[in-house]
Amino acid sequence: MSVVPPLMYALIGTSREIVIGSMAVVWLLLSSMVQKLIDPAIDPNGYRSLVFTATLFTGIFQVALRLFRLGFLMGFIFLSHAAIVGFMAGAAIIIGL
Repeated sequence: MSVVPPLMYALIGTSREIVIGSMAVVWLLLSSMVQKLIDPAIDPNGYRSLVFTATLFTGIFQVALRLFRLGFLMGFIFLSHAAIVGFMAGAAIIIGL
């Protein structure tokens, strides 16, 4: 998940919907959700498979939205710049702690 957003940003960098900084929150949420399902210390292969599967489905979902030109749906859930900065600041504090 850390490779795809910069690549997408490089392809369509003028898009206001792509914010690379807030992806840290998504990575934290994915990690915490998957750890509740499979303990990485007990089953590292299962944990890795589940993370890769979640990442794959996220990518498929994003590509499908782009191919079917459903970007207008982002207008309904568009977050303001202040909200995104708040998410990034919260993620930075969590990562720092």
